[in-house]
Amino acid sequence: NINKLRLVNAHLQMVPLDNNKSKLTLKNIQLDARVIKINESTVQNNIPFDYKYLELISSGIDYDINPIYKLSTSTIVYKNGNLSLQKLNLKSNISRENFTKSLKKQKDLYTVSVDKITSKNLKIGFLPSKKMFIKSDLVVFDQLYANIFRSLLPPDDLSKKTMFSEKLRKLKIDLQLKQVNLVQSKLEYEEEAKKTKDVGKLTFSKINTKILNVNSGLNKKSLPDVIVDWNSEFMHGDLKVKWVFNPMNTNEKFNIKGSIVNLPAKNLDPFLVPYFNVSANGKLNKIYFDFDGDDENGNGNFSIHYNDLKVNVLNKEGDKRKFLSSIANAVVKNDSKGELKEQKVENVKRKQDKSFFNFFLACILDGLKKALLII
Repeated sequence: NINKLRLVNAHLQMVPLDNNKSKLTLKNIQLDARVIKINESTVQNNIPFDYKYLELISSGIDYDINPIYKLSTSTIVYKNGNLSLQKLNLKSNISRENFTKSLKKQKDLYTVSVDKITSKNLKIGFLPSKKMFIKSDLVVFDQLYANIFRSLLPPDDLSKKTMFSEKLRKLKIDLQLKQVNLVQSKLEYEEEAKKTKDVGKLTFSKINTKILNVNSGLNKKSLPDVIVDWNSEFMHGDLKVKWVFNPMNTNEKFNIKGSIVNLPAKNLDPFLVPYFNVSANGKLNKIYFDFDGDDENGNGNFSIHYNDLKVNVLNKEGDKRKFLSSIANAVVKNDSKGELKEQKVENVKRKQDKSFFNFFLACILDGLKKALLII
């Protein structure tokens, strides 16, 4: 039994046997632990002691995760269940070009930074089965920035992509997060086109989002629904989404509904121009969607109110191709005439080798095609 233990100005390094370079460094550690008990029972556990109070302060972590990624942080403060972590950065050690050249199949490259991460009533440990558990009442990512880059130059990865419900259901740790918040955050998705090598870009900014009941399925028979209450700007239009699914539903059923308001069509050019050689003008005043789906199909409702929509077909130099543009505009209704155009989205098939978001976008595009084209 130890009543109090202090560690002052410590430094921890974990170095692999075959490499002198440090793989993980925890810097300037100040540790205060109280009422520590070690006995025949505790030493059988992955953490071989019990304690009643733990306070840990460090000036940061440097972690070489693998040859591609390195993670670093600034100050870390953990006080008996409450965590505060400053300036997390996940960066690539290689360029986009070299990353793409190294791939046998398409794969995402991530760049992530978070100004501050906090967690309330955080508990990390191990179950009797030796599986890890992570529990928290609230996790907040303040000013998160994430960039996802994918090149379409390597061959496509045709393996089945699992839905988020299945990912959580089959997670090998006991994860229980009552609430996760994203505050004033930003997400970018960039895609390098196969033919032109130009990069299209979609941006979600001013993200303020609440996610409830993020639980894994390990040792569970039932779970509450995961509820994502998303608010952000999408290409400077206002986006609101409510997305609901349950990890224990093996059909991967979901509902996703929401709206996009006040989106100038021109704002979509950073993605349309490099990827489709098309630019757009006009105003998408209101878009509403409400889709139900599962691992196979998507159905629901789509409606749009817009005006002065025009499409410009471009050549490789970015100049307007007048003849093709006139044909394109001949088959596009340029105005909803002050009405909300409503369409049924029916039997949209999910491509099993594509992500949930590709499936969601396919439902949106099905509604757009029916609403905009003169058929």
